[in-house]
Amino acid sequence: MRSVHHAIVLIPILSLVVTAQGQTSNWDSVKTIAPGAEVRVTVGNSKAVRGKLETVTEDNLVIRKSSATHSFPRTDIRSISLKEKGNRVRNVLIGMGAGLAAGLGIGAAVANNCSGIACGGFRIAVGGLIGLGGGIIAGLELPSGKWREVYHP
Repeated sequence: MRSVHHAIVLIPILSLVVTAQGQTSNWDSVKTIAPGAEVRVTVGNSKAVRGKLETVTEDNLVIRKSSATHSFPRTDIRSISLKEKGNRVRNVLIGMGAGLAAGLGIGAAVANNCSGIACGGFRIAVGGLIGLGGGIIAGLELPSGKWREVYHP
């Protein structure tokens, strides 16, 4: 019975130790990033440097920015973030749908005072096309892809 009480006390403590070990040894997660992935490295108090990952060793990280390579010692790195894949196509499709609906609604409201089917249909169609174009532009302007922090000592 006494060993059951010890297990009940030790299990939460051991789970905290395992969790803490996973968080502090996350340099291994940096080493799993594929070369060519876009990363953002913050060193000291300087501005973050963005570039494509070249290599990662136990003590060093190298990225390529334009045609130059930048090497960062692991001990100087404050954080590393990885650019995740964006959802630009989804954003454009949502923008298209919302813009088309808004344009058709506005076109129908404008065509309300118009007599004749050709006049009203034309205004609704033009409103829909303008809304569709606006929705495409809005979808393209929405931010796509987030930065996910993968290392923070």
